[in-house]
Amino acid sequence: MRRIATSTVVDRGAPAGNLSINEILFMTNEFSIELATALSTLLIHPPTISEACLRHSKDFIKAEGLFITVQDKGNNGSFDGVWIAVVTDGSRILSHCDLGVNGMSTVIFEKSGLYITEKLMEEFLMEMACTFPKALVRLEDFSSGHAFSYLSRFRARLPLIDDDSQGTGAVVLAGLPSAGRLSSLTPKDHRFLFCGAGSGGVGVAKQVLVFCTLKGLSTEEIRSRIWLVDSKGLVYQGREGVADYKQHYAGPPVTDLHIVRFIKPTALIGFSLSKCTFAEALRASDGSVISASGSHFQAEGFGGRQWEPGQANNMYIFPYRSSRGADRGLSLGTIPCRASSFTDSMVVASALGLTESLACDERSLEFIHPRIARYRDVSARVAVRVIRTAHLGTGVDRSTNLRQNAQLLEFIERCGGPDDTPKLTSINN
Repeated sequence: MRRIATSTVVDRGAPAGNLSINEILFMTNEFSIELATALSTLLIHPPTISEACLRHSKDFIKAEGLFITVQDKGNNGSFDGVWIAVVTDGSRILSHCDLGVNGMSTVIFEKSGLYITEKLMEEFLMEMACTFPKALVRLEDFSSGHAFSYLSRFRARLPLIDDDSQGTGAVVLAGLPSAGRLSSLTPKDHRFLFCGAGSGGVGVAKQVLVFCTLKGLSTEEIRSRIWLVDSKGLVYQGREGVADYKQHYAGPPVTDLHIVRFIKPTALIGFSLSKCTFAEALRASDGSVISASGSHFQAEGFGGRQWEPGQANNMYIFPYRSSRGADRGLSLGTIPCRASSFTDSMVVASALGLTESLACDERSLEFIHPRIARYRDVSARVAVRVIRTAHLGTGVDRSTNLRQNAQLLEFIERCGGPDDTPKLTSINN
């Protein structure tokens, strides 16, 4: 029988029980948070987290987080103060396949999480909606089939987001308007080639489609400009073994086996292990590339000038809850407005909020995403966009007193402090 492992951040005054034999992770020192943010983007994610997951059982020292077995069924609603639950079944951790409970290493890194088996997933999500109706549930590192299935079945019943398809999708999408500012190409001129067709690749493709339709293109017009490459090659109509969730983006039968020559892409978006470094991109394009990567690269000298690489890290977007509070874009927006669900328009809003957060010096350096060091300021601006869209765009906000708040940005910025739980509690009651 497999165990369910959780690491859930709760109020410090929460009742005992399971918490008395488990660990709550806190990081309250201001300098430590900034240092940890820098180190996590430079050193920890993804190579160290990948290694930690592979070695989790072998190097196990003590339980970090809350462990629940199926014998605890019916007894898991005994404490209050849960704002975010990061959930994984360990079925697709980074580049690995199913790692089972070893996936706890990745949810511990995110500070709040839960490892759960598939057969309990529906019951878990329904219990979360009933027991913790204010909580945001984030799916993390699910296999593509599971991620899309859970989103389609449950996203209308509770605030639910998949980090790979929606969080990463929003960050990549945020780069498109910025890149458009640096290029003469319009959305209708682009041809998108995705290297990787899992939940990340297909999720980003969906966000690109939604964004381009808002710019006036028809769904079929933009769909015909999106191509996917998976482990077996180009995804096209008539190819055997194409998963259902990829079929929507399957192109016409291939007439040229040279993919780049056949598609002539204007945008390359990669989700595979084959990575192009910033230096390689500069040299291959003779300095004309507009680039951002999830991983950090060093500045490069080329063509008589110094080039500083951009970083498209989804830490601006994905929900996160530390002892400081809900201090990332989606959680900082979704929790205060008590969104009943998380819609596609809110994903697009988070992307546009990220785009609009570029500072003047970042624009002059041709960045398409803000610097990671500015994540608090940027997250607040993303949150405002999400809250406004939850009200005006979809009407899913349940905290109506934020609708007319003229100082919403200032309020959200104050919610990032260590004493933010009383603030969040006051606006959610």
